[in-house]
Amino acid sequence: MDPALDELVDVVESGSVELAKEMLRRSGAVCPPTVHLLLKHLAQPYLGSVATRPFRRGSDAAAAVAALGSLPSVVLATRLVVVWEYSDLCAALDLPGWREGRYPLGLVVLDADLAEHVVRWHPFHIRTDATVDPIPVAALIWPEWGTVVRHPGVKLPAPIAELLATWRELRRGDVAATRAELEAAGFGVSWVSDLARR
Repeated sequence: MDPALDELVDVVESGSVELAKEMLRRSGAVCPPTVHLLLKHLAQPYLGSVATRPFRRGSDAAAAVAALGSLPSVVLATRLVVVWEYSDLCAALDLPGWREGRYPLGLVVLDADLAEHVVRWHPFHIRTDATVDPIPVAALIWPEWGTVVRHPGVKLPAPIAELLATWRELRRGDVAATRAELEAAGFGVSWVSDLARR
């Protein structure tokens, strides 16, 4: 890992956790799997992010998640931060046992460079408040967070591993065309240069 980018990765992590907290409180939903692209050779190393397109459960979900590696590959990103909610991804991938609640709730923040990765596990559980009247859904949902645990080199879900493998190929390609293709397919691309123009 590049120590020069560690602080930026920490910022992405804390921002992702805050967004998850807000979304859970507002709607009980979580963000789709999202990849954040960093390039250490730039004065502003944070390039932007890509969130998955809408998908169907099973193989379509796996394909959507794996495709998140294409834009980082063509921009030659040197580090990625991939964020997803663990039980939600297990359900999307239609893994055995997800209907029985076998997979714990937790925000996964995967910090990866071209050689290794570390998972930062943010466990939580949902507390509901049935005393609120009237009963807006958001008022009922209280995520309570546990202790963050780091897991270096842990085995990853197959589509996440494929995402990293695609990125690490560092494919030559047209960045604008790749981005346009992803956006046409329904992926959400947020680019720092776009935000600067607003």
